[in-house]
Amino acid sequence: MSKTYDEFIEVVTAVRTLKLENDITGKRSGIAYIATNIPDLTDWGIYIVQLCKLENLKFINEPKDNCAYSVVSENTTVYLPLTGLINKAKVQAKFDKEVNKLTLEIDKITKKLSNKGFTDNAPVDVVDKQRAMLVWNKAKLIELKRVDCINVD
Repeated sequence: MSKTYDEFIEVVTAVRTLKLENDITGKRSGIAYIATNIPDLTDWGIYIVQLCKLENLKFINEPKDNCAYSVVSENTTVYLPLTGLINKAKVQAKFDKEVNKLTLEIDKITKKLSNKGFTDNAPVDVVDKQRAMLVWNKAKLIELKRVDCINVD
């Protein structure tokens, strides 16, 4: 297979993944921008539009701001503007659900680790695993709260 074809497959995968991760659905939704060093990739544009169910596709030379993006390779980056494509209420509900889930898990582990019977009687590796899970969950919660994923106009 040629390098261009391999890159084409990676671009299609990246666009579809970005659309899926951002809950972008519809028969034809959005535009994608592709910055690439592979000139022959432009020949595949019509196929990228069709396979990714895009309204349009543009090849660019400079990075695009205010877009979800995916680095396909050292030669190609895909940019997908999210303006007008995201259902903010649905994304907010998903975000809130994840925050609540992490908060409940942190409370559960904290309660477990504050129970002297658990920490004294459980095997050391089990207690250590719970402590590690607590640290990981707290870090994930802080990161979630730091990211303003709903602020998409």
